[in-house]
This record gives sequence, C-alpha cells and structure tokens, in this order.
Amino acid sequence: MQGDTDSAVRTAARVRKSAITNVEKIFLLAGVAIAHGFMIHIWLYPSGHDALGYVLSARDIATDGLFSKFHNSDVRTYGYPAFLVVVQGLADASRLPFQLVLLEAQLLLYVGAAFLIRGQLIQQYSTAARIVFCGLLANYYAMIYASESLGESLSLTLTLIAAACWLRMSRDRNGGTALIIGSLIVGCAVMIRPANLFLVAAWVVGCGLLAVRHHVSASKMLCRLMAMLIAISLPAIPQIINNLVHYNSATPLVTYDLTGLQHNWGVKLLKYATGMPPVPQPQILYDNPLLDGTSIDTQQPLRWYVDYPVAGVATVALHVFNLTDQDLTFTYARDLDPWYRRPLSVINHAVIALGIVGFALFARRNGAGRKWRPTEALIGLMLLLAANLAIYSLSAVEMRFGLTLLLAMFPLAGYGIHRAIASKSPRVRVAIIGFVMAYVIGAMLLSDWVRSQSPQISAAVAANRLLEASLVPRCPFTFAFAFPARGEGWGIPERHPDGGFAMWMGARRAWMTLPVNCKGPVQVRLFIDGYLARDILDGLRLQIDGTDVPLTLSMAPDGGLQLQGSGPSLRGLDHVRIEMNVPRTIVPDGGDRTLAVMFRRLEIKPVDANVVN
Repeated sequence: MQGDTDSAVRTAARVRKSAITNVEKIFLLAGVAIAHGFMIHIWLYPSGHDALGYVLSARDIATDGLFSKFHNSDVRTYGYPAFLVVVQGLADASRLPFQLVLLEAQLLLYVGAAFLIRGQLIQQYSTAARIVFCGLLANYYAMIYASESLGESLSLTLTLIAAACWLRMSRDRNGGTALIIGSLIVGCAVMIRPANLFLVAAWVVGCGLLAVRHHVSASKMLCRLMAMLIAISLPAIPQIINNLVHYNSATPLVTYDLTGLQHNWGVKLLKYATGMPPVPQPQILYDNPLLDGTSIDTQQPLRWYVDYPVAGVATVALHVFNLTDQDLTFTYARDLDPWYRRPLSVINHAVIALGIVGFALFARRNGAGRKWRPTEALIGLMLLLAANLAIYSLSAVEMRFGLTLLLAMFPLAGYGIHRAIASKSPRVRVAIIGFVMAYVIGAMLLSDWVRSQSPQISAAVAANRLLEASLVPRCPFTFAFAFPARGEGWGIPERHPDGGFAMWMGARRAWMTLPVNCKGPVQVRLFIDGYLARDILDGLRLQIDGTDVPLTLSMAPDGGLQLQGSGPSLRGLDHVRIEMNVPRTIVPDGGDRTLAVMFRRLEIKPVDANVVN
C-alpha cells in the first residue's frame, strides 16, 4: 500500500513538473497569432516562383500519380509536393481555402515538434525545456514560412522531431525505436529538401557518438548502423524510381546539378533574393567584390577558395553572416528598402548576439575545471550547426537558407537572457549588454555594406531618397507616378514616348502615402493610362485616410479617361494615405505580373481651387 502511495506521489510530482506554465501559454498564443498574421500577408501578396512551382508539382502528382514526370521533377524531389497533395485533399474535404489548411497543417506540425522537444527535456531539465519551447515559438521566421508553400517549415519540423529522437536515445542506451523513427524522419527531410543532407551527416555522427558513449558492442553497433542506413534510404525509393524512369539516372536526389550551380553562385555572389512586382527583376543579386581580379573555373568552382585563400575565407565568413542577416525578411521581396528593415534587423541581430552568449554560457557550464565535458545536447547542437554550415557556407545565401541556424539561436538567446538575469554579478550583466550592443552595431554596418553590393537594392534606396527629397508637403498636390510609390501593391514607373510616366496597380489592394497638407474638403482626379478589363476599372474604389471617395468616370481634357470625385475634409497634416481596391487582377498572356489599372497622374486640391494652404 505504501508503495502505491509513493508511486502516486511521484506521478503527481512529474505531472506538476511537466505542466505548461502561463509564460509558455503566452509564447504559444503569440506564435500562433504571428503565424496567422503572416498568412494574411500571403493572401494579400501571393508568392510565386518556387512556391508556385511546388503547387504545380503537387497538382501533377494528384492527377498523374507519384511516379509521373511531374512539374520540375528534375530540380525538386517528390517529398514536399506529395505533402501538398495531402494538404489539398484536406482542403477539398473541408471546403476550406488551400492556403489556410496549409498554414494550419504546417503550424500544427511545428508546434507539435516543439512539444516533443519539450517532453524529452522536461523531467531532467525543466528550465531548459521551457526556455527551448518558448524560443522555438518566439522564432517569427519559422512562423513566416508556416503559410508558405515551400519546404522550409516542414524541414524545421522534421529537424525538431529528429532532435527529439536523438535526445530520447541519449537517455536510453537501447533506444532502437527512436533510432529507426529518427532515421526515417531524416530520410524524409532529404526528400522534402535535398539540402537537408546536412541532417544525415549530423544524425549519423551523432548516433555514432551516442553508441560510443553508451559502450555499445561492435556487433550491435554494426546492426544499428545497417538499420539506420536502411531507414534513411527508404524514403528515397520513389525518387530513385522516378529518376530511373524519366531521366535514366539512379541518384536519390534531383538530376539537375543544383550543387554545381550553387557553388558557382557562391563564389560570384555574397547573397541573393527573389523579387516580385513591383520589384522590376526577379533576381536580386548581391555581387561578391572579392571576386575582382581573380578568375574562376566554372567546372571546379570550389578550386577558387584554394587559389585565393584570403578572399575565400572572407567570402565564407560573409556567407555565414548572411545566413543570419535577414535584411529582406521575406523570401519573395516586394520592397527592397522596407521601412521596417532597421528595427527588425536590430531585433534579429540582438537575438543572434544573445544566442552566441547563450551558446558560450551553455558550453562553459558543461566544463569542469580544465576538463571540458560537453553533454549530449551540446554535442548534438554543435554537430547540427557544423553540418548546416558545411552545406551553406559555400553557396550563394538566400534568406531561407539560414532558418536552421535561427532555429537554434532563438532558444540559445533565451538561455543567454535567463543566465544574465540569474547572474548576481553586475560585471557579467554589463559585459553581456556591451557585447550585444557592439554586435548589433557592427552587424548593422556590415549588413549595410553587403546590401550596397546589390545594384538593385542600391537603386531602390537611391530612388526612395530622391522621392523623399522631392515630395515636400503641399496643397494643391500632383503625383505624376515618376517615382516608386511609398506603399505596397504598385508596379514601377514606366516612361512613355512623350516623356511622361505611368504606373500599374499590381494588386487587388494598393496603397501609398503622399505629402499632402490640404485642410478642408478636397477634390480628387485620377488620370487613367490603361486597364486590363472594364469591370476592374468600374469596380475601383478609392479611400483617403480611410474615408471612401465616390468616383465618376469621364473623359479627361486631353482625351483620355479620368476618375473624379469629392474627397473628405482633411486636417492639414503632412501626409495622407491613398488606398485603392479593385475586384480582381489579371496576368496578361505571356506575362508574369498581376495588373489592374495604370495611372499617369493623381491630383488632390481644395474644393475651392483658389484656396492654397
């Protein structure tokens, strides 16, 4: 009877210890809210390129089967398109929008993986478990990709599940089930995204170190190795079959030489991003100035690092920095000089700096005297980061390539904050604050320099500065669409043969802020240069500072079309917000931009035209 009572007491204690705290609930709710906020962004400004390509691949698989020659099957593995087929099936069955079901599915999987990690840590390291859990949910970059039809969110989830299996094995020397499940997960991760090969390297070495630490016999170790390799390989079987049938190749990865392409780009570029309208060019390239005065063999691009070791080391270091420098935030950028870049970059680099502090304190805490004795968690973390850097430090960095590093940095930053608060030494706290401030300042300066290597970004920044200098608040006011609009949903200025400019409204909702300081009732005239369909023009709605402005279509004095209406009574402030909405947009045949209405001039003036503020 006493034994049963003791057992019940221990069970109750474990339950209390593992119970989710109010702080964790706050982080959970905040993470869910952030993810849904980014889904709204995707709805307003849909992605394209790879995100659209994955959807097209999924449609082909749903129609023709897994072993068909689906869209872009030479450059992407079957894993993520197959996942999207399941998501589309759920959307059809529930009659909910695909984008919403995708968000909920990917977010649920990510949060579930975070709970798995927490569960493996909570009994032995309750504080660390809660810090890791909150850090994973505070990672707003992970939340951005929950609503994207890209393999990043699922890759992060599978990484966390594999890490949970590894932690389970570290506590159980007979963890055969965790070994098989983790190996299958790692194999699936590679089929989701081939660059996840770094997970295979980290997993194999990490499992080998655990086997040595647990003093597993040579015969058992060989059996485990064979079982692990078989489990990792199983998810690749459909990919191998497809490659053999359609491309006469037995590779378990894609048949297109993406590795060679990335290595060439890695030498030539410090970074790259992808633009969407109104950004004029899809490829946003950050040139590598260290390439000047050198030559590269495109057949053996990695030879460049050996031939020019100083420039090579500096290039690799810049690639590593750029993995953490999310200067454009979104994979598909519509604004190359967004207003939120600097405040968000300060937060981003503060997290990185605190993550470095947390990693150093974590490593130091595992030391004993002069003998360094890292725990399994530290070993696993070092393996994961090292393997990730080995893959990406030689490639041209894209924003999403750094997600695995950021996945680790947010919990480490939480640990750094925890240790700083717990420290009783003022000097330690001052040192941490000083390091974070110095790192953020240095990182911001370096980020600005890297951005200056991109001709597209430099042009966008210069245009914004010119726009700010030229648009002084005034009334009456005329905007001739000769400069990029300060807002969203617009194309770029297009010059006409007569020397004037015009600009397309490229989204269903477009807005801009203009330096208008009129006071009192105003008149508005929009001069139309073109439109894709009459129902789009007829359905156009205009708001000024949130107030609807009824419009009437008529002939302009120069023979064109104009929309005219009486606006609200303005308050004489320095700026007003102009917002336009249309019922739909169209992608013209052979084009790649969504278009609605093209404008050549906007006039705002007092109802009494003689009154000028």
